[in-house]
Amino acid sequence: MSSEKRNVTVSDAQTLKEKAYLILNKYPAISPKMLCQMLNVPYSTHKDYARQLRYRWKRDFINGLPSKGPSSQHHCRAFCYVPGSVDRKIALNVGWVMSHNRNRVLIFKDRQYGRIEWWETRRVSVHINKPQILGRVKQFLSNAFFKSGLIWDERVFNPWIESVQWLGAHDVYDTPDRLPYKVIDTYKEMLGFVFKAGDVSHPNSYEFEWCKPQWMERFELLSHQALVNLEIDAKALQQTSKAITEFNDFMKDLSTPKTAMRKDPSVV
Repeated sequence: MSSEKRNVTVSDAQTLKEKAYLILNKYPAISPKMLCQMLNVPYSTHKDYARQLRYRWKRDFINGLPSKGPSSQHHCRAFCYVPGSVDRKIALNVGWVMSHNRNRVLIFKDRQYGRIEWWETRRVSVHINKPQILGRVKQFLSNAFFKSGLIWDERVFNPWIESVQWLGAHDVYDTPDRLPYKVIDTYKEMLGFVFKAGDVSHPNSYEFEWCKPQWMERFELLSHQALVNLEIDAKALQQTSKAITEFNDFMKDLSTPKTAMRKDPSVV
């Protein structure tokens, strides 16, 4: 059916599908049972057809269901790794709760900011509410760790809070017209990027779903651990060199003959 035939009035509507499309355009959230009542057809015999019409209408290029409340950005997440000196057992006494699942994840919730998940691997995932800015993520982590007393030393807290970075988000860019449906997920595994257009959730928008790839996060962890090991090895080498130098100086002093002989008191 062409777009000209779909955009008809009630008096011009001839087929059951045209009448159903007109009703759905006016009442998008109507149920199949109510649709059959407004079409004056028995629900028992036309319920499957009514459901099929609603399904097709939602995905129709012209008459599709519009977004109820499109946003510019949602489902924003950030992550970091908690220092190993922080005790998870104390967290249960300062506002954290244990997840009902068997993954032993600690959860910290706040209606204003969002939700924090603390895994046994020391990884912390932050789901932040609007407005999604990195400053709110750091303030949320400060409330959960610093104000609760889990991290009380500023020398530990300040470098740790600066290590927070974005993990992923869902960015939506609205357009005035409905867009044809298109999904590009070729770069999902390599770059963590998915492009969508004309999706059912946002039919008039371009959507960019991005997430930091796991291989990149693992590479950063390995690089950081390599630098730490290098610093430890360099410090150990420096201490060893210092000990060898001190030992050589001691042996040199021990083997050197004394120049000043002890004077005999009986000799005048």
